[in-house]
Amino acid sequence: MYCINQFKGIHFIEHNSDKKNLPLLIILHGFPDNAFNLISLVEKHQENFHIVAPFMPGTLNNEKRGLNQFNEMRMVHDLNDLIHFVDRDSSKEIYLLGHDLGCFASVNLYYHLRSRIKGIIHLNGLGLQQFYSRRKSLLQWIKSSYVLTAQFNSVRTLVAKVFPAFFLNMIYRLGQVPNHHELYEFDRKLLSPILIYSTLFKSMRNFFGRRILRIKAPTLFLWGTKDRFLNAPTLDEVDSFYDQAEVRIIPGGHWVHLSNPLHTQKIINKKLSTWLRMNSQEQLFGKSL
Repeated sequence: MYCINQFKGIHFIEHNSDKKNLPLLIILHGFPDNAFNLISLVEKHQENFHIVAPFMPGTLNNEKRGLNQFNEMRMVHDLNDLIHFVDRDSSKEIYLLGHDLGCFASVNLYYHLRSRIKGIIHLNGLGLQQFYSRRKSLLQWIKSSYVLTAQFNSVRTLVAKVFPAFFLNMIYRLGQVPNHHELYEFDRKLLSPILIYSTLFKSMRNFFGRRILRIKAPTLFLWGTKDRFLNAPTLDEVDSFYDQAEVRIIPGGHWVHLSNPLHTQKIINKKLSTWLRMNSQEQLFGKSL
């Protein structure tokens, strides 16, 4: 049973908040989705982590959100404040698990927290600078044409208010979400974060002429073979942004954790177990010196 708490307007699932010795696992969902669908991936590890899974603005309570709520830096600062709220001593090691847009948030959190991040898992998602590096890829722009169309108010209104059920069902079918999954039953509030595409697109201009910001934390890219929205990262691309990262591509769609749940969960469980063991050994070794 998970508790849903609130901090500064952010609703979040929290588990094991009373266990001070556990590392933090921050779970960041994508669009259009909510935090519930990623929690099941870590059930085997639910006693190994203090779990915090925020909801994107508006997806839980359907409150009206303005464009300023989806400002990239504000969202990341809010997440950073949330982490400080649940770990007031700033003493816990942190692991990040994100899907889709949750991956850009994971990367930005890394830039804020650096050495505290001990592992990152990306499910069919990229950091924003990595996505920007694909700006010359015609295939990627064809797949990501929704990013361009979402810049227009008329399109966002059409998607989120006029025909929400139609567009939600279309997105889930393209993402290979299994038929009859509970996602199909959620209402249009899951579409409220569509505003974020406007702010993220504008934010990409900041990367023009900017050096690549490398990530040192060990990272796993786990990707569905039939992603209709994002191309799978190549090893060369990943090596440009990460010091130690691997790419696993398995049968599935953009929601790889829903279209291939058992395989996805097995890989995630193994990776988290490995990282936990490695960091535990490092701590013991450090104490023995």
